[in-house]
Amino acid sequence: MQGRVLVVDDEKAMVLALKGVLTKEGYQVETASSGKEAIERIETGNFHVVITDLSMDGLSGMDVLERARSIDPDLAVIMITAYGSEKVAVQAMKLGAADYLPKPFDNDELRVVVQRVMDTALLRRDHRRLLEQVQGDFGFGQIVGRSPAMRRLFETVDKIADTDVTVLIRGESGTGKELVANALHYRSPRRSKPMIKMNCAALSRELVESELFGHERGAFTGAIARREGKFEAADGGTLFLDEVGDMPLDTQAKLLRAIQEKEFERVGGNQPIKVDVRVIAATNQNLETAVRAGRFREDLYYRLRVVELVIPPLHERGEDIPLLIDHFLKEAAARFHRDVKPLSGDALRACMQHQWKGNVRELRSAVEQALLLAPGAEITAANLFGNVVAADAPPVPAPTNAAATPLSFREAKEQAVQTFERDFLLQALRRHGGNISKAAEEIGMYRQNFQQKMRELGISAEEAKDSGDRKETNMRFLARMQNLIRGVLGQWLGRREQRNPEAVYEAAIQERLEQYAKLRQAAAGVLYARTKLTKEMQLKSAELARVDKQLDIAVDHDDDAAALALISRRGGLCAEVERLTGELSDLTGEAETAKKNLIAFQREIARLREEKVLMIARLANAQARLRLQETLNGLSTDADIRALEGVRDHINQLVAEVQVARDTSDTDLERRLGKIREAEADAAARAQLDELKRARKRTLLPLVLPRPAAAW
Repeated sequence: MQGRVLVVDDEKAMVLALKGVLTKEGYQVETASSGKEAIERIETGNFHVVITDLSMDGLSGMDVLERARSIDPDLAVIMITAYGSEKVAVQAMKLGAADYLPKPFDNDELRVVVQRVMDTALLRRDHRRLLEQVQGDFGFGQIVGRSPAMRRLFETVDKIADTDVTVLIRGESGTGKELVANALHYRSPRRSKPMIKMNCAALSRELVESELFGHERGAFTGAIARREGKFEAADGGTLFLDEVGDMPLDTQAKLLRAIQEKEFERVGGNQPIKVDVRVIAATNQNLETAVRAGRFREDLYYRLRVVELVIPPLHERGEDIPLLIDHFLKEAAARFHRDVKPLSGDALRACMQHQWKGNVRELRSAVEQALLLAPGAEITAANLFGNVVAADAPPVPAPTNAAATPLSFREAKEQAVQTFERDFLLQALRRHGGNISKAAEEIGMYRQNFQQKMRELGISAEEAKDSGDRKETNMRFLARMQNLIRGVLGQWLGRREQRNPEAVYEAAIQERLEQYAKLRQAAAGVLYARTKLTKEMQLKSAELARVDKQLDIAVDHDDDAAALALISRRGGLCAEVERLTGELSDLTGEAETAKKNLIAFQREIARLREEKVLMIARLANAQARLRLQETLNGLSTDADIRALEGVRDHINQLVAEVQVARDTSDTDLERRLGKIREAEADAAARAQLDELKRARKRTLLPLVLPRPAAAW
């Protein structure tokens, strides 16, 4: 396109002549017969050059110039002046006119002036359009992120972009350090000047200084001509030094002087060169360690680190991964002329759990490759990572409800982000025992933002403190209850000396009663915990029902922002209800176990009491027989002694059997004790029968009942 020209003159003959000449040159020409008409056309049209007469009725050419420049600063104005009005033409040039033509002029002069002014106007418009495009390509729009660390980075860039302060950008390889440098330059007053970039690690030690400061002809072998360095090329703009930690020490000294004094000499030259350059440096190295090791100058380190920007690695800002994937998919689809393919739920979860050691660069490559090579309508985890998911990524969990309706990409992304945020915050809280301030400081969030996020996700500090230990505590409690029965007689079973059988049974019963009371308290604690958990689950279920109703209302009203927030909230509540249901099931099982143990203790206490009564009666009978035999003349007491020894052995055997039963169940103990009692009763009956047979041969005296048994 040759350009559009507006011809303004109140002489119709001049207008027609100019239009005819310029139309033959290929320009699109429109005319106006007055200054007022010209202003109206300029406001509604899109002209590159305006040719106006200086002297006209009504609005003059100077008025047209002022109004045209205020409407469109890129519009070029050529003034046509009469002979002898050169002073007025110079004044018009000062006000912004591109050139002037004194009358009379020939057609060739007109063509030359219009061509030169038109070329300048077109170049100025192209430059402005390219500058706007570059600002869009290298501004914040290319830096995707909404994590707290990235928001703080954006805030800092906004604060320092319009200054000339030196900036040091730090971060791992692939995090986007150059994008941040671009944003700093194109948001600064220097954006219309060049931004020169230099990778300090890409050049040899001998070439770094020449590349940075330039050289004179003959400065070294091969220097056949003077060469301009990066510093000189960046005059008025920005110099970006990437991988500055790899710069040689001798070059570091010259760089420090150039930054401080804003002047330098070329290699092989003696003439100082003044420059106005803003320096932005970037590195992925630990410069503090390099300073201590002597590989980097300490004074240069502090000179570069006036403001430090730290870009977090991708695995520390997982909530940005879905946004980056969406951005890269759209960008790649537009560049490769492909349709955008959404990620499956498994692929998105795999991306959230992948470590991304190559950071954003690795993620971008994986997304572009998957978009081009994925055979189906959506991208799967195999398309992103191949047949084997990265070894450092944990296994992808299976969906909790296989029969559920498949989620859209946006819903899956929201759920994955919300799950990650909840787990991430809970882990931080658990590491600090529920202390919100310390957890927020560790992960780089403000305390108020951390609390707001906890409220959104339904997290309490008590839950973070206790939930991690609750299951382990319940398991330990269950194990203690199972072992309590086995060790209930452990203290008194160690004493094997002869004691009063009645006292032995009383001690055993008392021990059982004390342990029974402790078991009841423990069971009451389990029941209380279950009741509390049931109420908590009821509250969460009610809240979930309210959220579902609110979500339906938001969907009906097409309130996407509210709907997305409610979907995120609903996912958190569903996970919470599921967790509470699992814990409630565990506590219910523990309560049933406690109930069975209590019943077993009640039966054991009743059995011990019954045995005590039978044993006391048996001992009284044996003592009565002993007294009877002592009154008989010539009657041997061996049988009675054997009977008493049998009773004593029975007690000792019972105690030993109970001790052995510590590692067996109550059912085994009861069965074995029953066999012992039956065998002992049979032996005692046989001994009594033998004694009666011998006693019949003698005269029996009346049976004297014994006094109450004394303690043995």
